[in-house]
Amino acid sequence: MNYLTFEHKKELRFGSRISLRSNFVHYAIDKNQGIQVFHKGKRMTLDIDDLKSKGFHNKNSTHIAKYKGYGIQIGEKYYLIDFTFIPDEERQKKDNPSQMKLINNNG
Repeated sequence: MNYLTFEHKKELRFGSRISLRSNFVHYAIDKNQGIQVFHKGKRMTLDIDDLKSKGFHNKNSTHIAKYKGYGIQIGEKYYLIDFTFIPDEERQKKDNPSQMKLINNNG
């Protein structure tokens, strides 16, 4: 799978969340691409299912684009979608292959 990349340079919101612009997330989904987010040297990979289901958003809190970007022109509106930042190496530690096999065989 191809991935778009994003470097999150600000501090994490609420200590654990990154914010991505809605246009960026929707662009990735439309192009069938995931997003790899980098923060302080750590990487978190979000596949399409993650992008569709794991974000927290407030569509009532919109912003106006000052720059042209993925799927957006200057002056268009966007909102922020927050994802809990869990670096890939921490996610892999939490995934237990035996448990996943058990879940997949019983489903």
